[in-house]
Amino acid sequence: QITSAIYLKVSISDFLTLFSARTNENWFWTTAPAPILMGAGAIALSLSTIISCAWPPSYPDGVYTEGLGR
Repeated sequence: QITSAIYLKVSISDFLTLFSARTNENWFWTTAPAPILMGAGAIALSLSTIISCAWPPSYPDGVYTEGLGR
């Protein structure tokens, strides 16, 4: 489950960095993102969460991995 938790953390933090990086020197909440970016963010973050929670027990690269929901 540690592998799944790290995947979820990296996936979410990397995508949320996009929201902060697009505003240059302003705070990220001062400018609303474009609707296409909000839609892409909602889909990407939702799928990342579902994948990390529902991942079946497996051995990718020889490391035992299972989802957070198990």
